[in-house]
Amino acid sequence: MKIYLDLCCFNRPYDDQSQLRIRIETEAKIAIQQKIKDAECELLWSSILDFECSKNPFEEHRVAILNWRDLACDFIFHPKVKTTGFSRLALAAIMRFLNGGEHGLQARKPYGFSN
Repeated sequence: MKIYLDLCCFNRPYDDQSQLRIRIETEAKIAIQQKIKDAECELLWSSILDFECSKNPFEEHRVAILNWRDLACDFIFHPKVKTTGFSRLALAAIMRFLNGGEHGLQARKPYGFSN
């Protein structure tokens, strides 16, 4: 199964864990990431994640999140992200891609992917 995690998912462990909902979401996100590490699921990465993550003011968080890019099986490139940033249209295109519909996106191996 291929999984796409948006930046909110990657940032969830850095949120206030004193709230039950946030703690449960963090545990779910960590469980999904373990399945990715164990090759039970495949991670998709996108130019949207690159763009949004580049805006993260916390360097330690930015680096930790970008390290997940190396585990991605495919990279989804949306041509408008580099010029206009994240948009609802880009997210809608990713959802159509994941559901096998017409989307106008290109899937390719992540940068530096050796396989």
